Amino acid sequence: MLKNVYESTSLRLRFAAELRLFLASRHREAGEVAVVPDGTSSLGHLVESVGVPLPEVGTLRVGGTEVGASYRPRAGESGTVHVEAVERPQHAPGDEPPRFVLDVHLGALARRLRLVGLDTAYRNDMDDDALLAQANAERRVLLTQDRGLLRRRALWCGAYVRGALPDAQLADVLDRFAPPLAPWTRCTACNAAPLVPAEKRSVEHLLRAGTRRTYDSFTRCPACGRVYWRGAHSGRLERIVSAARRIGAAGVLASLLVFGPAACTLDAEPRDAQGRVLSPFTGLPAEPGPVLAVKIDNVGPARPHTGLGAADIVYVEQVEAGQTRLLAVLSSQLPAKLGPVRSARESDLELLRQFGRPALAYSGAQSKLNPLITDSPVYAMPPAKAPEAYFRDGERSAPHNLYLRPERLLKAAPDAEKASDIGFRFGPAPESGGWQVNEETVRFPAARFAFTWSPGEKRWLVSMDGTPMTTTDGGRTTAATVVVQQVTVRDSEFKDRWGSVSPYTETVGSGTARVLRDGKAYEAHWKRASEADGTEFTTPSGEQLNFAKGPVWVLLTGR
Repeated sequence: MLKNVYESTSLRLRFAAELRLFLASRHREAGEVAVVPDGTSSLGHLVESVGVPLPEVGTLRVGGTEVGASYRPRAGESGTVHVEAVERPQHAPGDEPPRFVLDVHLGALARRLRLVGLDTAYRNDMDDDALLAQANAERRVLLTQDRGLLRRRALWCGAYVRGALPDAQLADVLDRFAPPLAPWTRCTACNAAPLVPAEKRSVEHLLRAGTRRTYDSFTRCPACGRVYWRGAHSGRLERIVSAARRIGAAGVLASLLVFGPAACTLDAEPRDAQGRVLSPFTGLPAEPGPVLAVKIDNVGPARPHTGLGAADIVYVEQVEAGQTRLLAVLSSQLPAKLGPVRSARESDLELLRQFGRPALAYSGAQSKLNPLITDSPVYAMPPAKAPEAYFRDGERSAPHNLYLRPERLLKAAPDAEKASDIGFRFGPAPESGGWQVNEETVRFPAARFAFTWSPGEKRWLVSMDGTPMTTTDGGRTTAATVVVQQVTVRDSEFKDRWGSVSPYTETVGSGTARVLRDGKAYEAHWKRASEADGTEFTTPSGEQLNFAKGPVWVLLTGR
């Protein structure tokens, strides 16, 4: 029997820093978990029982002696087990350079691996059993962010891919396996190699008129017939290839350990044509500022809001009795005041982990939740900790009258982390797959939001429960992009004062979404590998799905 408690008869599993992302959040800082051996479970089983897949584990040491994963601790055995990460670069089994097969959520990574010449099998319709069978039959390393799949005992060789974004994922794979590269030789569509030179006259019937006029050198895939040339995107692809060639194990691994997977990217900080830094939250020019998250009341007596138009991102979350609350994330700009401010929920902590350590403004929380907030990586700033940042509006009735002065609050949290990449990408809409939408309605159990496209403003106009949402200082509430993200909403362990269960919204995992931009709707897939990772949105075919530049609203709705 296993117990995650510290007892005199327990083994303490002490994990290397690279493995702590697999642990429950309460164990990550210390990196140590206590388990009680039962005399029959192997050490490998004990390690996996606390969430760490064995393919990620390197050396195991008990009392300074190296042991294998099959080692069976005696019942009641105590002491410390040092669990190291797999050594990098890792030599994959066999004498040939490693070949890969990728899980269905890693389509963008598959194209990058093929771009640098690596043999990469990928299909977006494979289930777990099919992936396992192909990895074993073809002796391919299975790359995934599914920890359960990595724990399958029949798996020949597998690896967890760190990073929420394709460039970070590519850096991680190259750092881990150090495979020989052969850029521009493999088809990114079907994986066939090598590409062969093609005379222009043999392929010009496949080209658009502008391409025929502009380019003369082509290659073609011998299997699927796809034609390649160094076109408008070649500069970006060249940067990916050049960065891949430069990657060294020490540099990439150090950045992953110090800054986290989402911070390790191949591309430079995004800038516009004038060289201005772009916000990772909106895609608009903005110097990265500290991240401030604010819980906002949105029941009828709390509207109209004040300052909400300054938010870069607005999350809509379900709370008790089917109602909703807003979580506004600000960094690019700060309003003079913002509110009304209301209480925090447990699922806010999981959602905010992708922002590093932001400041969190909220009116309070039930007493049982306070220890979790204290232990979480946020600068928790309720009125008791920053009284000078809050005030009551005498023209509103309580509890809908608490307001925040954001600048004052950030002075009380000077170390709040600045805005960084959370997975959003901004740019042109997909060329296909969308359909025209004039209005989209999103329903929660006891709340209803509508988003109406305004061609004049090029924004979605937000309404709630049939009433236009406005602000006292900025007019109509609008969004450039609206994401309707299907998530699991389950009961938490907490209840409000009237006995209603507080829902818990799970934002780690994967699922479907609908993205609204430019008057159209697009079906999407979302993936967030861990609390520390951002959320990646892709098309059903695995292509990156860009957002329109401007404020983003994300509605977290039950599946």
